[in-house]
Amino acid sequence: MNLFDESSMARPGYRLRRLEVYNWGTFDQAVWPFELGGDTSLLTGEIGSGKSTLVDAILTLLISQQKINYNKAADSGSKERSLNSYVRGYYAKRSNAEGEEEPVALRDKNQYSVILGVFFDEISENYVSLAQVFYFTPGSEKPARFFVVGEGICPSARTSETSAPTLGT
Repeated sequence: MNLFDESSMARPGYRLRRLEVYNWGTFDQAVWPFELGGDTSLLTGEIGSGKSTLVDAILTLLISQQKINYNKAADSGSKERSLNSYVRGYYAKRSNAEGEEEPVALRDKNQYSVILGVFFDEISENYVSLAQVFYFTPGSEKPARFFVVGEGICPSARTSETSAPTLGT
């Protein structure tokens, strides 16, 4: 027996198996799935590749909006990113007619954004899915949201005993 071999031990607690984002930051116009498998994961990439955007998606899913400090992973100022900037997909700034800088958005206020996390508890063998859907109501400057919670798993939504369901199944 190897003391550090965890392959046969069930780990307690819910662990993130899958993260999906749709229209979140610069992850635009497609469902972007990230398979984590409930394991410790390392997020790597070039500057500007979306690492902090994904960390902020997880924070948005799990933490009260009043307590989120966006882009903390990049040690950036709190004014650089916001829920609005993620939902609209701000990616650059340009000068307007008055010479003031304004953000350039990938999306207008007629589109929506989704963050989905699928969690699995190995001991109870139970899935829990958490999602937030963000959208703009007419005349609003801040996105509204609604929450979705799903428990269990539909057998037709999986390809094997251990795979997690995907958005839209």
